[in-house]
Amino acid sequence: MAHLTVTQRIEILIFIGCGNKTRTQQEVCYLFNAKYPDNPITQSTVSKIESKFRETGDVKDLPKSGRPKITQDKKIDIVLSMEENPQSTSTLVASENEVSQTTVLRILRKENYHRYKFQLVQELSEYDPDRRLQFCETMMNLSTFCLNGTVNRQNCSSKHIGSSKHILNIPEIKCVGRNSRKQNT
Repeated sequence: MAHLTVTQRIEILIFIGCGNKTRTQQEVCYLFNAKYPDNPITQSTVSKIESKFRETGDVKDLPKSGRPKITQDKKIDIVLSMEENPQSTSTLVASENEVSQTTVLRILRKENYHRYKFQLVQELSEYDPDRRLQFCETMMNLSTFCLNGTVNRQNCSSKHIGSSKHILNIPEIKCVGRNSRKQNT
């Protein structure tokens, strides 16, 4: 049966008529499809609507069997409990509202709530400017960067030439850190 509104179902009953002046199901289909061409119906739809009206006296759908949906008040309670205490878990909210955890997560997802945890990734301290300045001064001096990750600063003197840090035949890149010219773009 096509999904029809209550007013469309009532119109079908009006098209059928009552008493001595009744129409056939085929005529009702023709009239209805002429009025609503984007929502056509068949004779079986007319038959089902007519029999439902004769049995129940109403054209509305019967209530569905099974577990009832969560009420709007319960949804509001769940969202408000997360608003009041964002650190609470979905398990705790579920037990407070007497619903399952999956239901809580589904409701929160529909309301665009996402699980997140604040985490400090970088924190600036009072010693950071000194360390940055020291790093810049170190990098601005003439240095040799080896491809294995070691840095040989030419301005530093080493008393132990034969130390384990001195490795021969490693590809090197020499650079001077100071660049006083500005590039105009």
